[in-house]
Amino acid sequence: MINLDDALVSRKEALLKKVNALQIACSFPPKQPMGALRNYRIAVLLAKNFGNLHIITSKKTGEQVQAKNMTIQQVETFDYKNIVRLFKSKSDTPAIPEFKKPSLLWWWAVRLLDTIPFNILVGEGGLAYVWNAYRQASRLIKELQINLVYTSFRPYADVLVSWLLKRKFPHLCWVADFRDPHVDPNRRNVFFPRLQHRINRAIFSKADIVTTVSGGLAKHFRQYHPDIQVVLNGFPEALLQAAGEKSLPNSKFTITYTGSLYYGWQSADVLWKSLAKLINEGKIAPDKIRIVYAGKDQSLWREWMRQYKLENISEIHPYLAHNTSLQLQQRSDLNLMLTWSSSKLSGILTGKLFEYIAVQKPVLAIVQGEKDQEILDIFSDTNAGLCTLNEDAFLEKTENFILELYRNWLRDGHTGWQFKKDQLLQYSAEQQFDLLLEKLEKFFPVAAHSDQNSRVL
Repeated sequence: MINLDDALVSRKEALLKKVNALQIACSFPPKQPMGALRNYRIAVLLAKNFGNLHIITSKKTGEQVQAKNMTIQQVETFDYKNIVRLFKSKSDTPAIPEFKKPSLLWWWAVRLLDTIPFNILVGEGGLAYVWNAYRQASRLIKELQINLVYTSFRPYADVLVSWLLKRKFPHLCWVADFRDPHVDPNRRNVFFPRLQHRINRAIFSKADIVTTVSGGLAKHFRQYHPDIQVVLNGFPEALLQAAGEKSLPNSKFTITYTGSLYYGWQSADVLWKSLAKLINEGKIAPDKIRIVYAGKDQSLWREWMRQYKLENISEIHPYLAHNTSLQLQQRSDLNLMLTWSSSKLSGILTGKLFEYIAVQKPVLAIVQGEKDQEILDIFSDTNAGLCTLNEDAFLEKTENFILELYRNWLRDGHTGWQFKKDQLLQYSAEQQFDLLLEKLEKFFPVAAHSDQNSRVL
């Protein structure tokens, strides 16, 4: 009788011997944005599964990057950030607040920076990064017999580097990941969208494996490649394990939102109206509730609070490190998720959603626009909380949800919300990464085994 554990180990060892991986990542390690965090987590899992990962990234002044099982090489860049620094005073905030962006000039510049060829010339990394990364990667591929290259959009510079490498080294397995759409039909973020689509089809058709963060985005990207593998952002399994640790009750019922706000695309009117009504009717005591925000878009948040007369219960924090934001989520009684959806594009699943699920505090997801079935399915699968549209028709449902949690907290010191714990692990980054490994196993076939259900862990 064949031991299944031994079979799994032998298959993994066989795959390890076949793969020598390289990641092109202009921003590494990530300083804050959730999208870049996905890149980092993928890098950790690539390094863990393949023994060693070579990474080419942009040069960070005065920063020495070290990570286990990762060999990191930095190259020079010149992009729009260098130009902006000439006219901008130093700031601790690595991103510009949404509410302060000049309407016409700003959006024109943003669209230009998202449009080919400008996103290559002066977008993140710039042409200098493309050239330097390409040269360095070519050398590594020859010297170290690299046969797998992984990139994730954005920035487009990473994509172009990998496309050039695939043209020069046809044996490479190119894994192209999308965290965001390059051409967003909702936000209309580029000039000449038809031309951009045509170029994307030419470039991404050369990829061997294409992955993205949701089923909704997968539908969008099938115009570039016929086979799209969904690999959700997920959460580190260690975060799920830490969720079982007990914490002291909050002195006030706490609703928390951490991260960026996208003006015009995210809104929480249904929540603010519900809270204002519950407070005015005396069902929630104003000295027993607080709304916590942590992020760069404080001006927009303050405007929302002023509009609904909730300033007195609002607590605002600056742009925080990721671990500190996680602590806020873990201490919260209700975590808030804001997203948007339309018939043109859905599946905007922020990485924050999965962290909310991991910390196992109830979630209120508010969708601007149309119903997003993918989010509804995740909420149903995990019993994460309430997913609602940002419409007055859902006010009563939202009020009842908040009031139930508040009353439970008032009585017991916690909301008492129960997730479906046996359903959570499938959303871990590790298990989602297994889906990519299965794809790689097809590209780098290992010796077949009589048990067809065995797979790489």
